[in-house]
Order: sequence, then structure tokens, then C-alpha cells
Amino acid sequence: MKTASTAIRTLKNPGHSKMLIIGTTELTFKREKGSFFCPLCRADAFFQRRIKRRFLTLYFIPILPFEKTADFVECLKCRNKCDPDILDRDPNEVLQSLHANAMEHVLHVMILTMIADERITAEEIDVVQKFFERSGGGRLTPQQIDAESVIARESEVTAAVYAGIVADELSDAEAEQMVKGAFLVASASGSLTDSQLEDLKLLPLALGIDEQRYCQIIAFAIDAEDD
Repeated sequence: MKTASTAIRTLKNPGHSKMLIIGTTELTFKREKGSFFCPLCRADAFFQRRIKRRFLTLYFIPILPFEKTADFVECLKCRNKCDPDILDRDPNEVLQSLHANAMEHVLHVMILTMIADERITAEEIDVVQKFFERSGGGRLTPQQIDAESVIARESEVTAAVYAGIVADELSDAEAEQMVKGAFLVASASGSLTDSQLEDLKLLPLALGIDEQRYCQIIAFAIDAEDD
């Protein structure tokens, strides 16, 4: 029980006074259990549904329920909290939605890497288009890439910082895609600038990828481009 607020009132009667303590508290109730497809674990896991409701208290005892303040499904493996409608969604639909969202993040990191040197080349645009299309994101027009670049500049965020913000939303394979995409667009025009090198150095740290695996990803990216 967690008291959110308390009001203390004094009622005066002839001959004596009495303290009347009124407040509110929020209680959590456990509802149904079961298994579901957790979007963070990306696998089946057990869940507990929990509902929070605010109560009026008298002398710290809940006596009158008010509105629900929260209703969520908690994964008992990773402790991620989801809206209850996750229980009705098809796992394949969830995976497709997660992958589409991840590819948008990959695109944003590629764009941020591309603009790090304050110039955009035709080679960089070509790399972004081909990589995004091969990854299942669809074909991007130069106009769309230009619009994304404007938004990226206004954000004033580096590729590595952005990657760190969204890292928890990515699978291992999607994080590797992000590294590949960033490296390929940075090296599209030949030599890398200092700002691009700095982002590429910080990117694996932001994504939780160790140095050995990072080198392997870069090597695979180079080999794929040479084929």
C-alpha cells in the first residue's frame, strides 16, 4: 500500500476534539496468469496481469475505490510491461511489427551517420536505398531520404546516442543490421571522416556488442558488398 496523499481534519465537539484522517492510496491487484508472446523476450513467456486502483482511505484503511490508474500485463521473465491487448495479438503479427519498427531505427542511424560529415553524396544515398530495400523496408526515394536528413539534423542527436536509446527494442540480428548499415553508409564515399569514425567506435558500446563480434560484423558487411 502506498499513500499518495493524506488530509487531516479536526472535528471539534463540545468538550473534546477528534482527529479524522482522510487520504488516498493506490493498490495493485493481481488478475489472471498465463503464457503469452512477450515482445521484449520475442518468445513465449509466463505473464501476470496487474491492475492498479486508487482508494479513499479513512485512518489509512482503504474504504472506497476510485478509478483504475493502470492495467497491464507483466512478463515474469523480463518484467516488461505491456498493454493487455498484447494477449489477443498473433505472435507473427507482433514480430512483423517489431521488425518494421527496428528497420526504421536502422534507417535513422544510417541517416545520422550519413549527415555526420555535413554532406550527402550520391554514393551514400545509393547505399541507404539498397540496404533498406534488401532488409525488407521497401524502396526509398531520394526525396524521402532528404526529408529524413532534415529531421535528423534538427534532432541534433548522434548515431551512437540514438542507437543507445533504442537498443532495448532490437534483437541481436537487428542490432547487427544497424552496425552494418552505419558502416556501409559511412564508407560509401571512400574515406571516413573523424565524426563518422567516432560514431562507429561508439556504436557497438551503445548496442552492447563486444569488439570481436563487431569486427566480424564489419568483415561480413565488406564481404557482402564485394560479392
